[in-house]
Amino acid sequence: MILPISLAKVGYFEKALEIAKEAKGYSKSRDFPTLFAFIQIAKELGDAGYYDKAIKVFEEALDIATKSGVPMDLDFVMGHMAVFLAKFGHFERAIKMAKEIQDDGALSRIAVLLAKTGHLEKALEIIKNSTKNIENTQEKQRAITLKL
Repeated sequence: MILPISLAKVGYFEKALEIAKEAKGYSKSRDFPTLFAFIQIAKELGDAGYYDKAIKVFEEALDIATKSGVPMDLDFVMGHMAVFLAKFGHFERAIKMAKEIQDDGALSRIAVLLAKTGHLEKALEIIKNSTKNIENTQEKQRAITLKL
C-alpha cells in the first residue's frame, strides 16, 4: 500500500484512491493496509486544500472499518479523523469523536492544536481530563493484576 500513499503525496489523488480501492479486500482477515492508505490519502488531500474530498475519503475508511467488524480498526480511523478535524478548526467535533473512542493520544494532539490557536484553557481542560482517564485506567490495571 505504499504506492497509493506515494501517489497522494505528489498530488495524484484520484489514482491513489483507485489503487487503494482495487487493493481493498486483498487481505482476507483485515483491511488494515487499505485503511492506512485511505487515512494517508485523506491527510494529503486536506493538506492540498481539498478538505471536503478528504472528509469523503475518511468516511469511506470509516465504512470499511465498520464492515470489518474489528473495533480496533474503527478506533484507528476515528482517532486519525479526530485529529484531522481539529487541524482544520473543527474542535468540538474532533473532541467528541476522540472521547467517543477514549483515545487519549488523539485528545493530546487536539489539545496541542487548541493551544497553538490560542485556546489554552480548553487545551488544559482536555489534558487534565485525559490524565484522569489514564490514571483511572492504570488503577484498574493494578487492581486486576493484584487479583490475579
